[in-house]
Amino acid sequence: QQNLVLDRWSHGDETGLIHQFFYVWREFTCAQYELRRRSQTVQLLVNEWAEGSDRGLLHSSYRTWRELAAQELRIRLHDEERRRYATHMEGQMKSLQQRKDAELLRALEDVERRKKDTTRSEGG
Repeated sequence: QQNLVLDRWSHGDETGLIHQFFYVWREFTCAQYELRRRSQTVQLLVNEWAEGSDRGLLHSSYRTWRELAAQELRIRLHDEERRRYATHMEGQMKSLQQRKDAELLRALEDVERRKKDTTRSEGG
């Protein structure tokens, strides 16, 4: 709370809130990392106790590898989805740009036609 007040005072409301957000986010992610590390340590110790040292270590290593592989798969799927969305949005933007270009071209042709008509009516 004091950090938020100091950040807001020294950096202004918006910047102070952003600083505080990232500070809290960093603290949260560090705490999550520490919890995961402790959980893996406890799991390793339980596996070693229940299955013997070598087999318990092997079991814990496999479990950790499986979790990392699943996380990597989720990241790859998310990246693919993001690329598909970006490609879709690029197509939408090109289509919109083409429509706007066509509208501007029609408007320009209309202005030029009116100008030509005005010139003819004044001169003729």
